[in-house]
Amino acid sequence: MMPSDTASAMTETSGFPHLAAVAFRRLPLQLLLRDLGGSMRQPVALLDQAGPHGLVVDMTPAAVRQGVRPGMTAMQAQLQCAALRLGAVAGDMVASAAQELQQFLLRYSPVAEVARDWPEICWLDATGLGEVQASLRTWAEQIQQDLWREYRLQVSIVVGGTRLGTAVLALGRRVVVVLDHLEQEQRAMAQAPLNVLVRSTDDLQLFDRLGLRRLEDLAGLREVDVVSRFSSGTVRLWRMMRLGLEPDRDQIRIPVPAEATLTFPDPVAEHEALLFAARRLLQPLLKRLEERMEVVEQIEYVCELEDAAAQQGVLAPANPGRDERLLLDLLRVHWQSQEWHAPVSALRLSLRGVRETGRQQALYTANAGRDGRKTEQALDRLRAAFGQDALMVAELRAAHLPEGRVVWRPLQRLAPARPRQTAVAPLVRRLYQRPRQQAGETDRRWWQWGRVLLAGGWWHRWVRRRYYFEGNGRVLRWMYEDLMRGGRYEQGRIE
Repeated sequence: MMPSDTASAMTETSGFPHLAAVAFRRLPLQLLLRDLGGSMRQPVALLDQAGPHGLVVDMTPAAVRQGVRPGMTAMQAQLQCAALRLGAVAGDMVASAAQELQQFLLRYSPVAEVARDWPEICWLDATGLGEVQASLRTWAEQIQQDLWREYRLQVSIVVGGTRLGTAVLALGRRVVVVLDHLEQEQRAMAQAPLNVLVRSTDDLQLFDRLGLRRLEDLAGLREVDVVSRFSSGTVRLWRMMRLGLEPDRDQIRIPVPAEATLTFPDPVAEHEALLFAARRLLQPLLKRLEERMEVVEQIEYVCELEDAAAQQGVLAPANPGRDERLLLDLLRVHWQSQEWHAPVSALRLSLRGVRETGRQQALYTANAGRDGRKTEQALDRLRAAFGQDALMVAELRAAHLPEGRVVWRPLQRLAPARPRQTAVAPLVRRLYQRPRQQAGETDRRWWQWGRVLLAGGWWHRWVRRRYYFEGNGRVLRWMYEDLMRGGRYEQGRIE
């Protein structure tokens, strides 16, 4: 057992249980399985980077049974298991998925906390839910089922009394557990294996040499020994268990928008009158956000029309702020692009705010002769007129095939121009989204050079292509021959 002083230090409230830890166990691997359409019963391995030189960082039980181990290269793992499917998941995709899942969990509790040290853990406030739900187990099982139905992700949920205890147990199990009392939680946590929360490979190897297996073994060490031998993360874990320190966490709450409605005695049919009404609503709403130290992230409007229909929309400025003129300008541009088949009898505005970080960071770098703020406002007008996805930007990502290296994402902010002088104008390689198949043989008037062989495909399907450049003095094309399926394809052009 852990030292007796742990019990009082970990008690966070007299009510038990009052919080739930939701663990998105092995989230990157689960995201990969979802993308591949696979399951834990199939041999699948997660790489730290795409390509044959990527290293295995996680794998399914089926892959473990075939001899696949962490640290193997993709090629070694493929040789070990011919049926193995491999892939990588970008860090920003994992972070984005985690944020989306955290917002999803706010459907079940008004307050959620995200662990900084263990990003796969999210705590939900379960205080009082036992009185409005059939039981806390039913509530937790419903969360588990909804996450599987919506995202095809498996989670474990432990309802208990301390953040550390519920996190340890949720990371070590695959089921829903509702604990009855604090002593039960602490006994179970004491028996949990060290690798549940200790992430340092060096620390785990040292634990093995010292014969330490469970959390109670770590808690039994002296502080001076822990500080001198182990990493800072393990030292902090020891202090959580022995001294009652709380895990670092960030709190997320259901956003409460600032709303106001104005009803017109005589329905309004002109944009200017509607904008004047919007201004009357905006001023007190912006004042309310200012008092909450928030800035506008999104503005939503609902126009009730004279014929009982409704017209509504959502607009988002590129940079959250409280600029009344900018918000009115977005509404003006957007409303002018809409078709109105009846006058407006009522207008409701709703502002969703986000926390203001002191004085907002400088939005633009100095660039003589250009006003970055006006540029962003012009882009906001385009989004208001044509939709939030009207402006996109191409980003390069790691991929084996050229057509897979470009992904399109919404433009959030226009980077300042940094032109540089060059002696020779740079060439631009224009890639086609889908390679264009060419009919017939190559015209002899075209000359070719720079042949390169690209082969592989264990991650999706086998590919064997011979790339080369082809030109006739006026046009320069990037071509390849498909050596496995036949045919010549134009991948892109050089300009």
